[in-house]
Amino acid sequence: MVNKDHLATLQLGVNTWNDWRRLNYAILPDFCDADLRDFDFHGANFRNVNLSNANLIKANLSGADLNTANLSGAKLVNVNLRHSHLNYANYQK
Repeated sequence: MVNKDHLATLQLGVNTWNDWRRLNYAILPDFCDADLRDFDFHGANFRNVNLSNANLIKANLSGADLNTANLSGAKLVNVNLRHSHLNYANYQK
C-alpha cells in the first residue's frame, strides 16, 4: 500500500522529491497501488521505488530514473517514457 508520507512529498513537485531522495537515499519509497495518473514526473528519481499496481495512465515519466523500480502490474497506458532509464526495472504484468 502506498506510503502517504512519500506521496505527500512527491506531490510537492519533482525538485522537492529529488532533494528528499538525495537526503534519504537508503529509504525505498512505496507507491504500491497509488493513483498517479496525469502527473508530470519529468526527471524524477524513482530508482528502487515500488510502483507496483500504480495507476500511471498518461503520466509523464520522461527523463525519469526508473532503474531497478518495481513496475509490476502498473497501468502504463499512454505513459511518456522518452529518455527514461529502465535498467533492471521489473515491469511484468
